[in-house]
Amino acid sequence: MIEFSGTKQKTVTTLVERKSRIVILLKNDNKSSKPVINKIKEKLMPLPDQMCQSITFDQGSEFAQYGELERELNCKVYYCHVQSPGQKGSNENMNGRLRRYLPRTASVEAITQLQLDELAAKMNPPLESVSALKRHRSCLFSSIKMTVALGARAHLLPSPAMFARNK
Repeated sequence: MIEFSGTKQKTVTTLVERKSRIVILLKNDNKSSKPVINKIKEKLMPLPDQMCQSITFDQGSEFAQYGELERELNCKVYYCHVQSPGQKGSNENMNGRLRRYLPRTASVEAITQLQLDELAAKMNPPLESVSALKRHRSCLFSSIKMTVALGARAHLLPSPAMFARNK
């Protein structure tokens, strides 16, 4: 979770998929658990089960209602030990990289979810360069159909059919 100076309630949740290193950014207007968990659930529900087998959170109270994620997404939720950011190293690394674009002094009120989606697309690695995605392409992204150009860099997205939940 990325916090900004001047407000403790408005934050950006960062979710990083461990194998592919794909990042999802969610703007939170309220740091209490229910709205944060609802936004996470909303974003992860369309993803294939393979991309959401477990989630690791830090000890923040905004993740207290994790049971809802476990039930509705059929995934395991884990918590890092206190003062152990290395237990979610990919996420901490991504937060550090994101600080170049989202400094503590930024006005979070001025940042839109669309801008966060564009930033996430910029931060996400091209599929061809991530060896983990090459190994797991058959279960995650078997058919690439859409190309979205953001600036000078093109990003490939999976076909919408791949985002159906396997219940």
